Amino acid sequence: MTSVKHNTLAEQFADALNNDGQRWETEGGMQFRDLIEYISPWGVSQQRVDMGDITRYVLADGSVIVEGANCWDIEHSELAFWMACADPNDEEIQRTTECVEQAGYSAEPAEINYDFQQILGEAQLLLRRNLDAAV
Repeated sequence: MTSVKHNTLAEQFADALNNDGQRWETEGGMQFRDLIEYISPWGVSQQRVDMGDITRYVLADGSVIVEGANCWDIEHSELAFWMACADPNDEEIQRTTECVEQAGYSAEPAEINYDFQQILGEAQLLLRRNLDAAV
């Protein structure tokens, strides 16, 4: 039996912002950070890389949203912390890897569970209800 690939939580997040890496609010008025918690009410791990002025949000399924000074994007599937960069050159990869590792994080991409489906518990449902008005 083959598994069906679902959109990752990061892809659902991007869809809610019309896949526009410079948009910070949904059409319904929900702000960027609230949307992250709405999409992943099971938990979000936030990692800050000051040298690159980057914040990395690891969602419950392992997918990642990367936020820079003026933009955001889904993390590259093979190169951690790369935004909107399908084929970075070796120098860019090395510089980013050094920034990430100096901040104490692994430069390896997160393992994504493409079949992630988790039922919302009581706490997650409460969070969703509180944020629903802004979606």
